[in-house]
Amino acid sequence: MNRLALLVVVLVTLASRALGAAQEVQSVSGERTALVVWNRHIADFRTTYDNWDPAERVRRAEARILAAPAEKGTWVVAHQEMRAGTHVGLNFTLNGEFMFRLFDSDLDTESGETLEHVAATSEAALRDVMESRAQQRKWPVILRGAGISVVLTLLLVATLIGARRLRLRILDRFSPIVAGARARSVVGSINLWPIMAGLRQMIARILALFVAGGLTFLWLALVLEQFPYTEPWGDALGGLVLEVLSKIGWGVLQSIPGLFVVAVIIALANAFARGVGSYFLAVERDEVSIPWLSGETARATRLLLTILIWAFALVIAYPHIPGSASDAFKGVTVFLGLMVSLGSAGLVNQIMSGLTVIYSNAYHHGDYIKIGEHEGRVQQVGLLATKIAKFGGEVVSLPNAVVTSNTTTNFSPGARGTGEILATSITIGYDAPWRQVHALLLLAAKQTPELAKDPAPFVLQRALSDFFVEYQLVAHATRRDQRVAALSRLHGEIQDAFNQHGVQIMSPHFMVQPAGPVTVPRANWYAKPVAADEPAT
Repeated sequence: MNRLALLVVVLVTLASRALGAAQEVQSVSGERTALVVWNRHIADFRTTYDNWDPAERVRRAEARILAAPAEKGTWVVAHQEMRAGTHVGLNFTLNGEFMFRLFDSDLDTESGETLEHVAATSEAALRDVMESRAQQRKWPVILRGAGISVVLTLLLVATLIGARRLRLRILDRFSPIVAGARARSVVGSINLWPIMAGLRQMIARILALFVAGGLTFLWLALVLEQFPYTEPWGDALGGLVLEVLSKIGWGVLQSIPGLFVVAVIIALANAFARGVGSYFLAVERDEVSIPWLSGETARATRLLLTILIWAFALVIAYPHIPGSASDAFKGVTVFLGLMVSLGSAGLVNQIMSGLTVIYSNAYHHGDYIKIGEHEGRVQQVGLLATKIAKFGGEVVSLPNAVVTSNTTTNFSPGARGTGEILATSITIGYDAPWRQVHALLLLAAKQTPELAKDPAPFVLQRALSDFFVEYQLVAHATRRDQRVAALSRLHGEIQDAFNQHGVQIMSPHFMVQPAGPVTVPRANWYAKPVAADEPAT
């Protein structure tokens, strides 16, 4: 109701200012100066007579008319021809009393006015002024106008309250449809629902204000028409409403062909987008197999094609949109284009990085990867970001621009259904036989139940450093969700195996040159648990 009251005040203020501006007297000599009494236009004065400019003539004529008694039931309005020098004019009288005079120089020659026509309209207007003054003094007329105004006010309030309740009821009825639209508003990894919801609320508010404003304007016009003094205002406002409605109606009629073309283009674009989307959605769900197209690639391709289809449809439909050729529409379009250009640089960078990630097939949903310092299982590969679920349960969202600027390690093998690759490194001094170190690492792998037997684990010597040898054990987990647990269990088994066989896990750094060479005797080359394939000498 506070909004309604504010809207009524604003509309009344605007209407009164508009009417007041329309009825201002122009007092500049040589220009049209209107004689308006009781909000009724009687005549226009344009010439100076007897040293009286048009404004002074208006003031004197208005004073004579208002001084005439309004209690009489009948008013005889007449005019007589007169001459003043070279000018021909008319003297207007009311019940025999002189009111004002008009000259031929007061006429608007460009519009073809004549004294006879002006005389008829001025007499009718003067008679209307006197009748209105008489009606305004009658209590039945005032009470009737006040009663009708109260009824109109109650009808306005009831209509606005009913319209609000009807809108809320319609929204409740359509809530399941809105919920479905919300579920379908996620395109790729972009949730369009906040934008759609904000746009829907803005359109609903604009329509509500438009309807409330139209009803309030109509109420104001009807109320003003109930009183003789303000009746011309009501007629003017009613004419303004009819003019606006006629312009809107004519504009709607002219827009029907363009709207029909736009509707056809939207329908075709929607059908084509649905068809393309259904095909790639089947690929995404593994219902259709395409060798060169994975699930993430199919989802990104579906999104890109949908955007291209709708962009192409918008380009074709733009000339047929009503008002698209107007300067205001062009200005708004340029403004929106500028805003998009300034604000989308980072977004475009993220999207292009996302396309690089998706179409490079560096990783897929469910893979175990490491990007920079973040390691975990891929939850989502989107156009803007990649989400990784870490072993502790936290989820890290990495912008795709960050992903493309870092090295990505994918521990998941190409064959689906097998466990991730895991590797661990250890450095041992040169005094430990390398065959024994290999055997101990493989023994630890064999004793780790979370490691797969096929493919079999193997050991690599990654580097011969100045003080130690770097060994790396490579194996596969039995399941895709056991990499971290298997690696932890493997580290424990390695420590147990080396401790059990007396091999110290240490990377020696010599401070001085040893007295003798640090070597492994040949007798220890096949120390347990190495299977002796060569006799010790």
